[in-house]
Amino acid sequence: MLVWLPGNAPKPGFEEQFTRIIELTQANPERDHTLLWNRFEEVSISPFETLAVPRVGFDERATAWAIAQHATLGDGVPLEEWLIEHAGHFVCELLPPCDGVPLGALTSGPLSFRAALLTGCEEIIGADRLAAAVTPQLAPQLLVYGVGLRNAAIEFAERLGIPIPPPPPAEFDPNVDDSPTKVRIVLAAARWCTFWADRGHMVCPEF
Repeated sequence: MLVWLPGNAPKPGFEEQFTRIIELTQANPERDHTLLWNRFEEVSISPFETLAVPRVGFDERATAWAIAQHATLGDGVPLEEWLIEHAGHFVCELLPPCDGVPLGALTSGPLSFRAALLTGCEEIIGADRLAAAVTPQLAPQLLVYGVGLRNAAIEFAERLGIPIPPPPPAEFDPNVDDSPTKVRIVLAAARWCTFWADRGHMVCPEF
């Protein structure tokens, strides 16, 4: 199942180096790129940092969340040990809904978007955009891609007389097989792409 994950974004002043590392690792995937990836971490920012996601042991709300989880899932593990095990864990559940944090069946994990849903939307986005969904894209390309998805969805909806739905955080069932639902899926995907691209993040497709 195809899933989009937001990748890192370059720190200010390191944009060229960030892009060069990506190009080098993609051009020679069979080589050992440990040193390059270490440098990549030094010159980039994770999506969790961008959203200031609360962390267990660093943020009171996140630690309180971990304690509450222990009460139901601890299975006899001492609380102190539980907190040590979860120290540093990013608690995306505490984030307010936004375009970059999909809800319900649109996601398969923290910050991810279920891009496999686009498979049923080819009549809206076209074969080329569907094929591009599996390709890693840096922020500039991701922004263009997201805008393209949005425009395609709006054009399709207007042609069929489908009302343009309001933006999230309204939740809906993406498994319903009808045209209005497909429009909502494509618009949600477009908003996810532009949200992360606007913040300098790339997309990392996974299966």
